[in-house]
Amino acid sequence: MRITAPIILIALLLALLAPARSHAMQVRRDQDCVTQPGSAALHGTIVDRETLLPLQGAEVTVRWFADARARATERRIETDRAGRFRLCDLPRNVRLELNAEFMGEESETRSVTISDDEPPPEVVHVRAPHSTLNGRVIEHDTKRGIASAAVRLGANTAPRMTATDGAFLFDKVPPGVYSLEVQHLAYMTVSDSVQVEFSSTVTATVRMAPNVIPMSPLEVSVRKTFLERVGFYLRQQRTGGTFLTRENIENMHPLQGTDVMRGVAGVRIQRGRFGNVLLGRGACPFRFVMDGARVGPGFSLDDLTPHAIEAVEVYMGPADVPIEFQGFSSDINGMCGVIVIWTRRG
Repeated sequence: MRITAPIILIALLLALLAPARSHAMQVRRDQDCVTQPGSAALHGTIVDRETLLPLQGAEVTVRWFADARARATERRIETDRAGRFRLCDLPRNVRLELNAEFMGEESETRSVTISDDEPPPEVVHVRAPHSTLNGRVIEHDTKRGIASAAVRLGANTAPRMTATDGAFLFDKVPPGVYSLEVQHLAYMTVSDSVQVEFSSTVTATVRMAPNVIPMSPLEVSVRKTFLERVGFYLRQQRTGGTFLTRENIENMHPLQGTDVMRGVAGVRIQRGRFGNVLLGRGACPFRFVMDGARVGPGFSLDDLTPHAIEAVEVYMGPADVPIEFQGFSSDINGMCGVIVIWTRRG
């Protein structure tokens, strides 16, 4: 018994875990699954309620009860890049509850009963958050704007015609990756993809030429909406500070908060009694401002994970500090600089 009891316990644990593993594998391959005899499949698309653009990464849930006394059975899957989903091996002639969730917003629960072998696709609308995509279409050689070019975002949206200066605007775009196609009778068609992040302004410059060009015709820049609101990009153009964006931070692959400062000239990281300390001119510790508010002297940048930091502004001394932050830089020697941190929560 001393030998067989542990073996029996291990066997029981493996038996209990096996259904969970097979279910997880089934969820992952449901997008391309083959329906078993006697069961049914449910497929469709999740779209933004206002723009009808597909929602990539929306979570689709189907729930049903085998009988009045049974607990609910539930299936989940995420939509693909085109907002599509497919769930197989669902029961026939049973009331299914279908709903979708995207970035905290949920659809209304829809009742579905499958009786046919291949029911028509479901189209579920979710009120998604929106960002902005704008840009210009220009000639590759002259850089002049191209008027009346047709700009299409995704496969299902009506094209936007460019203005006389080549400008175009999609003012309500849910987060996701979209195909961007630009057509004009006098130029080669340009097709590429563009990623739109949550709460951002994406600017795209599209270059068109009469003939094929051997370089990428699409340039994209991303500006966070709340960083525009707090003046980050304006200060970046006007002041002499050092500015780090989310893209800069990700390219560093930092392990802790102070690692973000390792490439900034004039900033020295020193190990202190309670953690790393950031020193500037005259070995003076920096003052910190986080999301527009002064942070106490006990704060360390290592209190934040690199993932939590959206942007950083570094001003080496009081003369460099913009007027909105000058009240945070005073010290005995008048030498301390200011580090302004903007978190991803805003």
